[in-house]
Amino acid sequence: MEITWDDRKELANLKKHGVAFDEAATVVLSPLALVAMNAHPSNNRWEYLGYSVKGRVLYVVTVEKADEFIKIISARKALPHEKERYEKRV
Repeated sequence: MEITWDDRKELANLKKHGVAFDEAATVVLSPLALVAMNAHPSNNRWEYLGYSVKGRVLYVVTVEKADEFIKIISARKALPHEKERYEKRV
């Protein structure tokens, strides 16, 4: 499985949220991440919540195409209630 992203989208995300997609990818790859289907109408978006390689709890949204690739479309620091939910489950 390959993890990809759009470089322009990453730059915009970095400016807005302070999170680079290479850091976000470490959450997607983490066996300890919480994963759920996103409520998006396309039904192929997923949410990941977990610690990154930098020790931050991140919320990451992806688009997944079968078993071919995962495309990161957004990443931000977890909100306090999301971080608390993650830490209670892990």
